[in-house]
Amino acid sequence: MKTLSKSDFKAARTCGTKLYYKELGYPTLEDESELLELLADGGYMVEHLAKLLYPEGIALEYAGASEEAARETMRHLEAETVTLFEATLLSGAKLARADILVKLANRFELIEVKAKSYDPAEAPDGQGGALPRNKNGTIPSAWREYVEDVAFQVMVLRELFPDAEIVPYLMLVDKTRSTTIDAMYQLFDLRRERDALDRDRVTVAFTDRDGALARIREGDHFLARVDVAHEVDLVAAEVAREAERFVRSLVPELTRLPPEIGIKCRGCEYRVDPDARPNGFLECWGDRAWPAPHVLDLMQLRAGAIGDYVQARIDAGECALVDLDPARFVKKGGQASEMNLRQRDQVICARENRALVRGELGAALRAFAYPLRFIDFETSALCVPYHAEMRPYETVAFQWSCHTIDVPGGPMRHREWINTDVAFPNFEFARSLLNEIGGGAGSVFMWHPHERTVLSAVARQMDARGERDTALADGLAALIAGLHDQKQLCIEHYLHPGMGGSASIKRVLDAIWRTDPELRAEFAEYAQGGASPYESLPPMVVDGEEMRVAEGAAAMRAYQWMLYGPARHDPEARAALRGLLLRYCKLDTAAMVMIWKHWLRITA
Repeated sequence: MKTLSKSDFKAARTCGTKLYYKELGYPTLEDESELLELLADGGYMVEHLAKLLYPEGIALEYAGASEEAARETMRHLEAETVTLFEATLLSGAKLARADILVKLANRFELIEVKAKSYDPAEAPDGQGGALPRNKNGTIPSAWREYVEDVAFQVMVLRELFPDAEIVPYLMLVDKTRSTTIDAMYQLFDLRRERDALDRDRVTVAFTDRDGALARIREGDHFLARVDVAHEVDLVAAEVAREAERFVRSLVPELTRLPPEIGIKCRGCEYRVDPDARPNGFLECWGDRAWPAPHVLDLMQLRAGAIGDYVQARIDAGECALVDLDPARFVKKGGQASEMNLRQRDQVICARENRALVRGELGAALRAFAYPLRFIDFETSALCVPYHAEMRPYETVAFQWSCHTIDVPGGPMRHREWINTDVAFPNFEFARSLLNEIGGGAGSVFMWHPHERTVLSAVARQMDARGERDTALADGLAALIAGLHDQKQLCIEHYLHPGMGGSASIKRVLDAIWRTDPELRAEFAEYAQGGASPYESLPPMVVDGEEMRVAEGAAAMRAYQWMLYGPARHDPEARAALRGLLLRYCKLDTAAMVMIWKHWLRITA
């Protein structure tokens, strides 16, 4: 029997048509997303941590059919008092699995665990225990999907026990709290495997060390239990109505709810490679899916005057980016913003299939003082802290790379640093960087404000941890104030049709690499065959899983595996992961130099 699970409901709430694709297993962009998998790992650990707070809890298995799992749950719920993990609740075709379900006679506490950051000061009373609310008392958009998730479970549980009292909670990550337990990440052993029905399954085992379990149960953790009964009541009717609509598309047979195509489809996870089959985006859009570049590739496409114009073109079946009228890129008042001008240039760039230089890019480049230094950081900010006294999602800066050009036309030289110890690295990271950069003349570039944000976080951590180093604090302040954003130069002055409206360093480098033979000749060491530098980054196999570090989330995972995961007891694997990290970070700063040199050449 087909059922509507809470994950089905969540997907369908963003677009009803997705339910059909999800049920049939259509490929998505999320299938190989390093970032989503990394966040999911943290979520599994937070869920396991929450369950440790309920030592009486009974873990239920659901490897078989949902009906049998539901019957097993109901048998346990015959007890007067019981706590269940992963209780399966089945009412008709609606299926919910509760992370933690506590039965106390005729009262149920339903606890949904989420790795979402929560600040108690944002509660209505400023003391915690409730979710933030808008001024008119409604649920903020950032919290609505979490509330609906709980409301769906409450709905199913209430259908099974109509006379019971049900109190719903969200168990969240309190970003204001820390733990005294060091290297907590190492206490969780997370494994991915296939179950009896050939489904992906994640198991988490906890290893008690130095009395960590007892300390956690005594309150040495960073979780907050928040009563969401009020919020659930606000959405209950809508959740019930929508759930019934989605169930009707599943039973008695699976049918596809009609798509509503438009600008909201830009971020659809089913917008996969055009050659992929089956292809959800293609089935929704039909012939309108084919133009390349597509109107959905327009940068900063969102609701408003431009969004209305693009939606009208989509409705008329005109979905090629080159067919948009540049004169329409104005705000409602008729004036063109900087983004409107860049959108206009993107259309022109695509029409003429050539790069465009806006403003005085050459003069801007030549105004910077030498030596030029190009820096990039690799960092991690996960929900389960690596170190004692750290808060959830607090930044760990574990690597930097710096390429320097001392004089105009001179060669580039490279320096780098990476942490390989299970210790809080941020202050050593900052000291080593300042030792390389120094406080003298010159210009320091980043690609994106991330580096400035990280350095500011390190400065705050010095105060929080009592790090009394005046030279370090002064050096950080000077560096933060003097940083230049090379990405902003790109946004203001440069467009290439191969960028697809994006100003990410990878998209910019790949675009110019394919069209600049001089660049390919000068930096041939960074690429193999016809591939671009990022495509040439090598993979390796760790713990039976292939890993390739070619973007930030993969770097976080590699660092985690190297120090806290499968490779921590394998010197050879640790060395290989260190090599992957160094090569990737070095490429990021080399890419900044490549782009800089390309810009100098085309503006000469």
